Amino acid sequence: MADVPDGDEADGDGLEGLDNMDPTVVKEKMNKLKIESERQQELTERLQVKLKVLNGELAARKEEVERIKQEQEKLNKDKRMASAAQLKLAEEQSGKLDSQTETQREDKVRKVIEEEVLQGGKRKRSAKNEIGIRMYDEMELMVEKPAEEQKMEATSIDTVLITLIMAMTEERFYLTYRVDKNMTSKKLREDACRYWGISEVEYILKTLTNSKLQDDVTIQNCFDRDEDAHLVLAHKIPTKTTIEASEAAAIQSKKAGRKKRNKE
Repeated sequence: MADVPDGDEADGDGLEGLDNMDPTVVKEKMNKLKIESERQQELTERLQVKLKVLNGELAARKEEVERIKQEQEKLNKDKRMASAAQLKLAEEQSGKLDSQTETQREDKVRKVIEEEVLQGGKRKRSAKNEIGIRMYDEMELMVEKPAEEQKMEATSIDTVLITLIMAMTEERFYLTYRVDKNMTSKKLREDACRYWGISEVEYILKTLTNSKLQDDVTIQNCFDRDEDAHLVLAHKIPTKTTIEASEAAAIQSKKAGRKKRNKE
């Protein structure tokens, strides 16, 4: 009777029943296990080498960040000292140093130093982080527009209130719409009809004075200076052949009105 292997010999090695196997098969299994063990060992060594390289790069990055911080602090300190020296020299050259009190001089120097510290703080916030990526503050990314462009934006229309008057029911719905300087009446009407799921052919845009807007008119030219940016999306009345008094007054020639007043 063949000997039964102990539990320690039979478990965990994948070599159960070797006593009953062919020696050639056993040898092949042993070779495979040896090759697999060598491959695992080689992979472990590669990972260890890679880990060492990454640790070295991380340490170098940290040293670079620390060096940049120290250089920035030294530069800010030098600038503050230079600014204070320039201010003192300018006061001496202008002959105002003797007429000013010590408190006034200290206030000016303090103001210059505070401004430099503030600017230095902003520059610090835009320094590189630990992995070398430059970080910016929101104020640094803001771009100041020219005065002329700011004036145009102050008088331009950027938001329009649209009131939809449904056909038959006279039920009203409201929509606030953002527009740009090139938005036309046609584009606004199409977008509003698409939003409410109605036909753009059956509705027209009107001002609060009941004047119909032509398709090629830009929204910037639809309102008077003091008029609210408010439009009405109303259902068309194809059989209407007359105009209301408010419509007649809105489309009346301004030149003819001035002539009539001059005659009076």
